[in-house]
Amino acid sequence: MAKVSDIEFWHAMRESSGLYSRAVQYIKEHYNQDITRQSVRERALKDEAQLLDIREEVKDKAEGTLMDLMENSDQDQVRFRSSTYVLDRLAKERGYGETVDVTSGGEQLKPVDITQIIKNFINAGNPQTDPSV
Repeated sequence: MAKVSDIEFWHAMRESSGLYSRAVQYIKEHYNQDITRQSVRERALKDEAQLLDIREEVKDKAEGTLMDLMENSDQDQVRFRSSTYVLDRLAKERGYGETVDVTSGGEQLKPVDITQIIKNFINAGNPQTDPSV
């Protein structure tokens, strides 16, 4: 049995959204070839640029779907949740998001002396210890 051509292989990968197990199924169904998930993975990793492009394409599709939901859903809750999701990830500079970005504002961070912090913590619970130690 002949090996799946590069064109067929990458077509299967694109149709499978870059998911190795789905690519195995696609190749079996469309090219009548038996191939293992590990073989698909090894072959895909030989051309990382194409694999990354497929993954970017998947992100584009997901973004498009999310934007469609946000703009066109007739259900308020779906529009609200999709809008919140987009703002959480893309509008942090406007104060949206559940995570807090703790940075130095471009300045180099100063090292933290954990031993001094521990000493201060221990001494805070024991007033008879000298805090300067």
